[in-house]
Amino acid sequence: MHSTETQFEEYWSRGLSAADLLAFDAHLAECPACRDRLWQSRPGEAPASLSKLDDDEHLDYAQIATAAEGAPPPAHLAQCETCREEVEDLRRFRQTLAPPAQPFRGGWLIGLAAALALLIAGWAIRRPTSPPITQTTQAPLLAFRDGAETVGLDREGHLQGLAHLSAAERTQLAESLRTGTFRVGPVAVLATSPGTQLGTGTGTTAFALIDPLGRTIRGDHATFRWQPLPGATGYRVQIFGPKYQLAAESPMLTQPEWTPPQPLPPGATFSWQVTGSWQVTGVHPKGDVRVPMPPAPEARFATLGPEAVERIQAIGPSHLALAQAYAAAGLLPEALAELDLLLAANSNVAVLRQLRTQLSEAAK
Repeated sequence: MHSTETQFEEYWSRGLSAADLLAFDAHLAECPACRDRLWQSRPGEAPASLSKLDDDEHLDYAQIATAAEGAPPPAHLAQCETCREEVEDLRRFRQTLAPPAQPFRGGWLIGLAAALALLIAGWAIRRPTSPPITQTTQAPLLAFRDGAETVGLDREGHLQGLAHLSAAERTQLAESLRTGTFRVGPVAVLATSPGTQLGTGTGTTAFALIDPLGRTIRGDHATFRWQPLPGATGYRVQIFGPKYQLAAESPMLTQPEWTPPQPLPPGATFSWQVTGSWQVTGVHPKGDVRVPMPPAPEARFATLGPEAVERIQAIGPSHLALAQAYAAAGLLPEALAELDLLLAANSNVAVLRQLRTQLSEAAK
């Protein structure tokens, strides 16, 4: 595209800004047709006449541009401070856009592009090569089977598995596995004192109760155990609530343990006794033996409160989580039983053996 008449007129009338003058001058350097139009429009003011200027005349834009490009300065510049300043201003403006003495006005763009290319290439050479990203799976710190699930600790010590537990339960389990200790709650020991047992009979030292005695149990999972009576053909268990009200009674049993078919009320205190028979028939067969008998103390126990029972029921079938919950509630035999089930499938896991040792010592 060629320059317009308006640009020519502003060029000769010195109406172009410095930036427009530089752009106009750059176009003239590349366009012979516009150069011819410029010189033909005012042939008497061509740049070649710079040396013919009188000392009292000022240079026009063409003469200033020619002088700013490095042409031999006319004698006028030595005597005219105004024209010298304009030439210097234009020369400084050119220097802000491109290095001086570039034969081709667009060459600075090529130089800049080349410099950027070299800079990028050098950076790429010097930049340390990052190792390739590979997907690796670190082995867990600890892993074992807990029923149908794999449970353990990752490399950062966080619990793996048992996602259905609450955040607090998971955090506590992770701590127990890291330290090899459970948080054991207070073990409730019920005061025992001699009392009156229902019924009468003859006693024997070979017949005694084992569990529960003087502790808290889970009423919906209560199992009563006793030492067998030599020669006995059957046993009957009776459980009494406050004021010796009968809370539960077993049928005649042939083994020295019994689990009531119905849960015992939570948060209550009970006593229990076992009658051994020498024959299966009859309500009170001759030779029955009942334990405990005076002056032995009553066999008391308590059932866990409803809130604690609800928390334990929500845990599910995890032996590890149940062991932790029982230990926190002070039900150490139940916690030990869960750990025994866990160790049966993971006998080589040292931290499980350590947890069992801790609970065994606490239960003494």
